[in-house]
Amino acid sequence: MGNAGKLITDEFNEQNIKQACYELRASNVFYETAASRENKRVEVGGNGYILRPHSYVTAIVQERIQLPANVLGRILTKGQLFSIGILPVCTYADPGFAGRLGITLCNVSHRHIVIKSGQPIAKIEFSVLAQPVTNPYTGQHGYETQIWPIPVHLYADDATLHAAGINPEQHKEIAWKEIAGTRDKMIHHYFGVDVNIIFDIIKKDLPKLKKQIQHILKQENK
Repeated sequence: MGNAGKLITDEFNEQNIKQACYELRASNVFYETAASRENKRVEVGGNGYILRPHSYVTAIVQERIQLPANVLGRILTKGQLFSIGILPVCTYADPGFAGRLGITLCNVSHRHIVIKSGQPIAKIEFSVLAQPVTNPYTGQHGYETQIWPIPVHLYADDATLHAAGINPEQHKEIAWKEIAGTRDKMIHHYFGVDVNIIFDIIKKDLPKLKKQIQHILKQENK
């Protein structure tokens, strides 16, 4: 079916058929959904994408799949990735889905992991349903729109935090937003980091921040 352009309509490779599944390969497109910047999309070259420790990224696969109304696609992260600290992903593509899947890779290890274009990262198995679904999946996929859907409605607002006893405005003397922004810059903008700025932060800002944190801990432990 793959050779006939069915199920996998673009970038099909017969060598990726493994027993009862097909191995999906990473493309050169990644979405850094944790980044604070508006444009989350990143395109990498031959050196691949560097997934830093304790961070995650959504990798777009090379293959474009198109599922008829009576076929379900089950997707699992490749077991080889588990052994190096990538959390398993278990999801599925609805009947009617058409597009390139995004596989979220979460690195819980202490090592940097390289994901290269063309590297198998997930397996998909196709299941034929007893009958077609009544309402097949419709809509544009994130890769086609170049805007990865982020469920921002799941973020807790200030009212919810206050109800839970959490004060998001507590300790305004600390530049929390700037700290988070610096972290994003260092994690995601590999060659755009100015080492002189980082040196100044270490020499001037960190000692002040340390004293502020120590004062907060002392107050809360009273």
